[in-house]
Amino acid sequence: MRQLVWITGLALTLCACDTGQKVDIKQTKTFNDLKQTPKAGPKELEDDRRSAGFPDKKEIENENVAAMRKGEREYVKTRLAEHRAMLKGVRGLLDRVEKTSPKWPKAKDPQKTFDKFASKYREDAKALVDTHKKFLEGGGMQIDIQAKLVGVFRSFEVLNGDLGPEISAEEGLATALADLRKALDEVDAEFEVIEKDDNLRANPNYKPEGKG
Repeated sequence: MRQLVWITGLALTLCACDTGQKVDIKQTKTFNDLKQTPKAGPKELEDDRRSAGFPDKKEIENENVAAMRKGEREYVKTRLAEHRAMLKGVRGLLDRVEKTSPKWPKAKDPQKTFDKFASKYREDAKALVDTHKKFLEGGGMQIDIQAKLVGVFRSFEVLNGDLGPEISAEEGLATALADLRKALDEVDAEFEVIEKDDNLRANPNYKPEGKG
């Protein structure tokens, strides 16, 4: 997950929130905006800030995080059906691996049998990964729901990289499938929360690709 760098004195605007209104990131003023004496220390400067009516820096940072979090969730709410379809696709591929993998080592030619499975599977998996990457392009700072989705797809890609004709005999396969399904359940639960949150506004002007 990206580290957040707090920038003072610059006007930032969230691009993740596409509800038609920009989410402005509040900024603190610098100590140079206050009258300072040569002997003023950090405590005195902070007292001067409060006396001058400037918000506390930590309070500003918390408000900025909340704004970015809201932006991410509104972005997903706008595309909720597409995100759900994407995760449903991942579940389907996990089911395919679980059902088919025990047959690979028992086949006359395990490698050939696996390769036949893998050619279509990898094509479908790549399509889902590409869809996720496209959603990430405007999805925000990855500090909330997007961070959870990133975790799901990282685990998904690790699993796909480990697949082979003998994998069904490995104990780790069942664990990996169970962990991924649990992560998917958690994200789906977050989707439910996002859908029911009346404080989150979906962009009424958004149209999915292919639907004009």
